[in-house]
Amino acid sequence: AFGYRLMGSWGMGVARDKWIEFRRWYKEKAAQPGFLPEVAGILPNQWYKESVAKGTAKSMWTMWFIRFMDERRYYTIYPWARKGSAALVANWREPGAHYGAKDGKFVGTPDAKPLDAWDSALLALPKAGIPALGWDGAREGLLTPP
Repeated sequence: AFGYRLMGSWGMGVARDKWIEFRRWYKEKAAQPGFLPEVAGILPNQWYKESVAKGTAKSMWTMWFIRFMDERRYYTIYPWARKGSAALVANWREPGAHYGAKDGKFVGTPDAKPLDAWDSALLALPKAGIPALGWDGAREGLLTPP
Protein backbone atom coordinates (compact mmCIF):
# COMPACT_ATOMS: atom_id res chain seq x y z
CA ALA A 1 0.00 0.00 0.00
CA PHE A 2 0.97 3.64 -0.36
CA GLY A 3 -0.49 7.00 0.58
CA TYR A 4 -1.11 9.53 -2.18
CA ARG A 5 -2.27 13.14 -1.88
CA LEU A 6 -5.05 12.78 -4.47
CA MET A 7 -8.25 11.02 -3.53
CA GLY A 8 -10.21 8.88 -5.96
CA SER A 9 -13.98 9.11 -5.73
CA TRP A 10 -14.69 5.62 -7.12
CA GLY A 11 -14.86 3.26 -4.17
CA MET A 12 -13.54 5.81 -1.69
CA GLY A 13 -14.18 4.98 1.95
CA VAL A 14 -13.73 7.90 4.34
CA ALA A 15 -13.34 7.38 8.08
CA ARG A 16 -16.41 8.73 9.89
CA ASP A 17 -14.49 11.33 11.88
CA LYS A 18 -12.76 12.65 8.73
CA TRP A 19 -16.08 12.89 6.87
CA ILE A 20 -17.60 14.87 9.74
CA GLU A 21 -14.50 17.10 9.76
CA PHE A 22 -14.85 17.62 5.99
CA ARG A 23 -18.55 18.50 6.23
CA ARG A 24 -17.78 21.15 8.90
CA TRP A 25 -14.92 22.53 6.80
CA TYR A 26 -17.12 22.57 3.69
CA LYS A 27 -19.94 24.43 5.46
CA GLU A 28 -17.48 27.08 6.65
CA LYS A 29 -15.66 27.48 3.31
CA ALA A 30 -18.79 27.40 1.13
CA ALA A 31 -20.16 30.33 3.18
CA GLN A 32 -17.09 32.47 2.38
CA PRO A 33 -17.88 34.76 -0.57
CA GLY A 34 -15.55 34.11 -3.50
CA PHE A 35 -13.87 31.03 -2.01
CA LEU A 36 -12.91 28.46 -4.65
CA PRO A 37 -11.52 25.06 -3.63
CA GLU A 38 -8.52 25.27 -5.94
CA VAL A 39 -5.21 23.43 -5.56
CA ALA A 40 -2.67 24.84 -8.01
CA GLY A 41 -0.66 22.57 -10.26
CA ILE A 42 -2.90 19.48 -10.39
CA LEU A 43 -5.11 18.31 -13.26
CA PRO A 44 -8.36 18.22 -11.25
CA ASN A 45 -7.87 21.95 -10.64
CA GLN A 46 -7.94 22.51 -14.42
CA TRP A 47 -11.11 20.40 -14.67
CA TYR A 48 -12.64 22.43 -11.84
CA LYS A 49 -11.89 25.74 -13.58
CA GLU A 50 -13.49 24.39 -16.77
CA SER A 51 -16.50 23.31 -14.70
CA VAL A 52 -16.76 26.81 -13.17
CA ALA A 53 -16.67 28.34 -16.66
CA LYS A 54 -19.48 26.00 -17.81
CA GLY A 55 -21.55 26.65 -14.69
CA THR A 56 -21.37 23.01 -13.59
CA ALA A 57 -18.93 23.37 -10.67
CA LYS A 58 -21.56 22.37 -8.09
CA SER A 59 -21.43 18.83 -9.47
CA MET A 60 -17.70 18.54 -8.68
CA TRP A 61 -17.75 17.85 -4.93
CA THR A 62 -14.41 16.06 -5.27
CA MET A 63 -12.51 19.33 -5.72
CA TRP A 64 -13.76 20.45 -2.32
CA PHE A 65 -12.51 17.23 -0.76
CA ILE A 66 -9.15 17.52 -2.57
CA ARG A 67 -8.69 21.05 -1.17
CA PHE A 68 -9.72 19.88 2.31
CA MET A 69 -7.15 17.06 2.16
CA ASP A 70 -4.48 19.41 0.82
CA GLU A 71 -4.95 21.92 3.63
CA ARG A 72 -4.58 19.15 6.22
CA ARG A 73 -1.94 17.13 4.35
CA TYR A 74 -4.15 14.04 4.43
CA TYR A 75 -3.46 11.07 2.18
CA THR A 76 -5.59 8.39 0.55
CA ILE A 77 -4.35 4.84 1.01
CA TYR A 78 -4.11 2.87 -2.23
CA PRO A 79 -3.08 -0.76 -2.78
CA TRP A 80 -0.04 -1.53 -4.91
CA ALA A 81 -1.52 -3.35 -7.86
CA ARG A 82 0.42 -5.68 -10.10
CA LYS A 83 -0.40 -5.48 -13.79
CA GLY A 84 -3.26 -7.87 -14.50
CA SER A 85 -4.19 -8.34 -10.84
CA ALA A 86 -7.78 -8.06 -9.64
CA ALA A 87 -8.99 -4.64 -8.55
CA LEU A 88 -10.65 -3.72 -5.26
CA VAL A 89 -12.59 -1.04 -7.15
CA ALA A 90 -13.76 -1.05 -10.76
CA ASN A 91 -15.75 1.48 -12.74
CA TRP A 92 -18.58 -0.28 -14.58
CA ARG A 93 -18.81 2.62 -17.06
CA GLU A 94 -22.53 3.03 -16.64
CA PRO A 95 -24.25 5.61 -18.84
CA GLY A 96 -24.21 9.02 -17.21
CA ALA A 97 -21.75 11.86 -16.68
CA HIS A 98 -18.67 9.99 -17.92
CA TYR A 99 -19.94 7.31 -20.32
CA GLY A 100 -22.66 7.15 -22.93
CA ALA A 101 -23.62 5.90 -26.37
CA LYS A 102 -20.38 7.22 -27.89
CA ASP A 103 -18.45 4.67 -25.80
CA GLY A 104 -20.27 1.78 -27.48
CA LYS A 105 -19.15 -1.67 -26.37
CA PHE A 106 -17.44 -0.39 -23.21
CA VAL A 107 -20.61 0.85 -21.50
CA GLY A 108 -21.64 -1.47 -18.66
CA THR A 109 -18.33 -3.37 -18.52
CA PRO A 110 -15.72 -2.99 -15.77
CA ASP A 111 -12.54 -1.06 -16.53
CA ALA A 112 -10.55 -3.61 -14.49
CA LYS A 113 -11.08 -7.22 -13.44
CA PRO A 114 -12.85 -7.03 -10.07
CA LEU A 115 -11.62 -9.08 -7.12
CA ASP A 116 -13.70 -12.26 -6.88
CA ALA A 117 -12.38 -13.77 -3.62
CA TRP A 118 -11.54 -12.02 -0.35
CA ASP A 119 -8.18 -12.33 1.36
CA SER A 120 -7.91 -10.75 4.83
CA ALA A 121 -4.20 -10.13 4.18
CA LEU A 122 -5.38 -7.23 2.01
CA LEU A 123 -6.15 -5.31 5.21
CA ALA A 124 -2.69 -5.74 6.73
CA LEU A 125 -0.47 -2.67 6.68
CA PRO A 126 3.19 -2.93 7.62
CA LYS A 127 3.92 -1.67 11.15
CA ALA A 128 6.92 0.23 9.80
CA GLY A 129 4.58 2.36 7.68
CA ILE A 130 3.82 2.88 4.02
CA PRO A 131 5.32 5.39 1.56
CA ALA A 132 3.63 8.80 1.43
CA LEU A 133 3.68 10.24 -2.09
CA GLY A 134 3.20 13.90 -3.00
CA TRP A 135 1.29 15.41 -5.91
CA ASP A 136 4.19 14.63 -8.24
CA GLY A 137 4.55 11.03 -7.03
CA ALA A 138 7.78 11.78 -5.17
CA ARG A 139 8.16 10.19 -1.76
CA GLU A 140 7.44 12.61 1.09
CA GLY A 141 7.98 10.22 3.98
CA LEU A 142 6.16 7.38 5.72
CA LEU A 143 2.61 7.04 6.98
CA THR A 144 2.50 4.93 10.11
CA PRO A 145 -0.52 3.17 11.61
CA PRO A 146 -2.12 4.91 14.61
